[in-house]
Amino acid sequence: MKATRIFSLCAFLMGCGAEDKDTATSCTEIGCINGFSMVVTDSFGEAATGVYGSLDIVSGDSSEMRNYTFDCATREGDATCDGNIVTIELDDAADLPSDAMYLYTVSVSDAESASGSGTFNWNESSPNGAECPPTCYTMEVEVGLELSEPAGG
Repeated sequence: MKATRIFSLCAFLMGCGAEDKDTATSCTEIGCINGFSMVVTDSFGEAATGVYGSLDIVSGDSSEMRNYTFDCATREGDATCDGNIVTIELDDAADLPSDAMYLYTVSVSDAESASGSGTFNWNESSPNGAECPPTCYTMEVEVGLELSEPAGG
C-alpha cells in the first residue's frame, strides 16, 4: 500500500511538471524603441548630416497637435541623430488615433530643404517573440532635400 502511494505521488508530480513545460513561455528581455525616423539625403543623393527641422503630428479632426523640433548639428531638440537618420521617439505610437497625420520640414541650409506629410503606417516588432513584451512600433520615411529657387528667379 505504501508503494502505491509513492507511485501515485510520483505520477502526480511528473504530470504537473510536464504540463508546465508545455505551456510555459520563456522570454528574453530585449528592449526596443517606438519611433518615427527620417532618412535624409541631399539634393545630390548623398547622406545629409547636420539637418534641422520639425515634425508635427496632428489628429484627423485637428483636436490634437504635437510639435517636435530637432537640430542635428547642435544635437538639440527632440530627436536622436545618427548620420543622416533622424529619429523621434514616440512612446505612445500604438495609441495615436488611426487618422493621425505627420507633417515634416527638414533643411540642411537655406538653400536645401524638403517638406512632406502622410499617414502613419507602423511596422510592428516583438524582439522577444510574439508572446513576449515589448511590442514596438516604428516607421521610416525617406526625405530627399531639394535646392531652393534663387530669389527673384
